[in-house]
Amino acid sequence: MKKQIISAALAAVISAGLFVSPVQQYVGTSTVAFAAETVSVPKASRKSGTYSSSGTLTVRLTADSGSQIYYSTGGSYKLYTKTLKITKNTTLKFYAQKNGAIPHGEIALVVSSQAGAYALERAKNAGVPAQTVPSSLVQQDFERAIEHLLAAYKIDVILLAGFLSILSESFTKKWPRRILNIHPSLIPSFCGKGMYGLKVHEAALARGVKVTGATVHFVNEIPDGGEIVLQKAVEIEPGDTAETLQRRVMEQAEWQLLPRAAELVCREIAEKEEQ
Repeated sequence: MKKQIISAALAAVISAGLFVSPVQQYVGTSTVAFAAETVSVPKASRKSGTYSSSGTLTVRLTADSGSQIYYSTGGSYKLYTKTLKITKNTTLKFYAQKNGAIPHGEIALVVSSQAGAYALERAKNAGVPAQTVPSSLVQQDFERAIEHLLAAYKIDVILLAGFLSILSESFTKKWPRRILNIHPSLIPSFCGKGMYGLKVHEAALARGVKVTGATVHFVNEIPDGGEIVLQKAVEIEPGDTAETLQRRVMEQAEWQLLPRAAELVCREIAEKEEQ
């Protein structure tokens, strides 16, 4: 069963493609000998299979534009980025998914603390329920309203993106390893209370670092202090401004990491329920 996800998000996450239609799944396994070096993965499909080779072979997995490939040689799935060396008796499993897709989860609700957030309109256009819980409420009432929505929509996982309200310890402890946040830097650099949005990129440029990036982490009571789930580096280019850097970090890191992290958590929950 797909896990229900709430996205407490602003427009950046919505435009990342989280609201794609559910991917068509290919079900089944097969064992074949590699006859060629390239295995093509159909567009907009999740194809998984088992492939064995009798010797050492360099394998290239290809997918149509807009898709990513994940592979496993016996352990957890990893993002495929280059050729693989498959040796005798090695089993390769892989699947492809459209960028932004979450095969084991679906966005069931979008909540914003700002009534005018464009994410709410994007959600409605995608057929996803959208609600506003104003940040002007006192903390206890604010979190109580969110908890009511979580229960009403039977939410399993919470994604925070551009969500600037700090959740209390009493709230986060109810959702251990179920709340994910995206931060536009490589934590532990340029993070913590008061570091958000353009402020992060301005700080990176002022410090003169050559590489920045984004981090997805679990949320606890400490701002940006939870366990790191995924990170991706982005190089700072000559002439960058805070605005150009912000955009590139979004495109090259944030919009890729958050759906991947959501899938990791949703898949882990689903697998535990099947045991």
